[in-house]
Amino acid sequence: MYGIRVTVPIILCGLLAACANQLGEGGGDGLDVTRHDDSSFALISSTGEIDALRRGETLSVQIGMGELSPNSVYRAEVVTDGEVVSATDVLTDLYGGVLLSALMHDVGEEGEVTPGQVLSVRVFDPFGDLAAQTEVSLDAPPILQVPGYNVTEVDPPHVFAADASGAPRNAFAVGGRAAGEIVGPVHVAGDGFPMAAAGGMVHVYAVVDGDDWRGSEMPTAGDPAHVAGPIEAYVDEEGRLQPTAIFEPGLEHVGIYDLLVDVDRDGRFEWNFNSKDGADGLAKVGFTVQYSQQWLEERTSRHLLVNIAYDSHGRGDGAWRNVYSAGEPVFLYLNPPVMHEYHFAVTKVIVRHQDFDAYWNDPSRVDPACGGVPYRDFETRSMAVVTERGCTNTSPTCFGPIDTFDDGEDTDGDGTLDTAHFDVVFDRDADGCYDIGEDLLDTVSGDAGGGIISVDDFFSLSPEQRRGFTVSR
Repeated sequence: MYGIRVTVPIILCGLLAACANQLGEGGGDGLDVTRHDDSSFALISSTGEIDALRRGETLSVQIGMGELSPNSVYRAEVVTDGEVVSATDVLTDLYGGVLLSALMHDVGEEGEVTPGQVLSVRVFDPFGDLAAQTEVSLDAPPILQVPGYNVTEVDPPHVFAADASGAPRNAFAVGGRAAGEIVGPVHVAGDGFPMAAAGGMVHVYAVVDGDDWRGSEMPTAGDPAHVAGPIEAYVDEEGRLQPTAIFEPGLEHVGIYDLLVDVDRDGRFEWNFNSKDGADGLAKVGFTVQYSQQWLEERTSRHLLVNIAYDSHGRGDGAWRNVYSAGEPVFLYLNPPVMHEYHFAVTKVIVRHQDFDAYWNDPSRVDPACGGVPYRDFETRSMAVVTERGCTNTSPTCFGPIDTFDDGEDTDGDGTLDTAHFDVVFDRDADGCYDIGEDLLDTVSGDAGGGIISVDDFFSLSPEQRRGFTVSR
């Protein structure tokens, strides 16, 4: 969340998530397990714990005020055994701090890191010099958790979305199938279950993504968050949850989801000292359902028009909004993913608004050198916006506040430029051109959520709604 309102030309107060590893982002602020305000350089897991990380969780960093140079882009690398396993940009705010920023997702689930290994986080300044470094060990519950005296809390079981073989999968394609894509049905698998569950059945639910299920009733039929369940799944004698089909997604399911496992089958998601239910998606995204590349290629128009302008740093407490005052921060956020493949790194660029037909969709504008429509002449360089590169499906990235209105409008006739319009390009290959069907373009101000808007739907909007976002004095 963002609680400071100031009027300076620009505050870089965003964050970027890594794309080197799997899924989603860490769910924004508001983690209720620990307080991390007093830590100058904290590594935080998606369950909110400092300097503790379990297999399958998201690793995030937060750096306190005054620790780094303000309004700067730093490079954060996650290193183990001398190898960089994830890297991303993090941006400092006006006070030299870094908001909670995801560095690596689903740590260890694909085998790039194994429990017991140490992950070193190194932060480099804009000149490439090491500015800060810390480390954390990757933990995992034993395959079977045996009751008995323990000075620490029992671990939650490790739960993940999977294919029929039980291999971890974080994205499922619908509307077709292209090379490398995984289609349904979505399965659930896991390990590290308690002895009390071994050799018996647990209940599994597929639900619409939420940040924290602890203390909540499991969503059931009729609840807006319910997708499937309760479905019985078997935990073997060694504490492994056997792969179990949950549901077959279709085009109507494009979006983000979690999987919840009710170990004692009492209809509540519980998280206490000696008993924890399991989830793929606690304080992070569990898995996504996305359009197949085949489906995208068969569309008449291949433009990927999406609504990206967002009004909060935390993905769980904001909304896509397109009208802002000059003192408000504007964030850039895309969820669910709408890409050809599982989410990838993009360069995020704010540009002065251009007419869709006269510019973005005009074949004569295509530059043969890059194969797309160049946008660099319209970048908002005058607002000192630092170009950021990070994952498409990431925590929101701060763009404002804004108080410069060059090329803006005088809407009240007083001779002062008081309104400015902007579009957003998510440039996949960072070539400075908008590539139709590859890059993502926000030139939409309708009530469109964060997914694809068809060109037909775009043309049904009023001319005032055919632009990314607007800032007014």
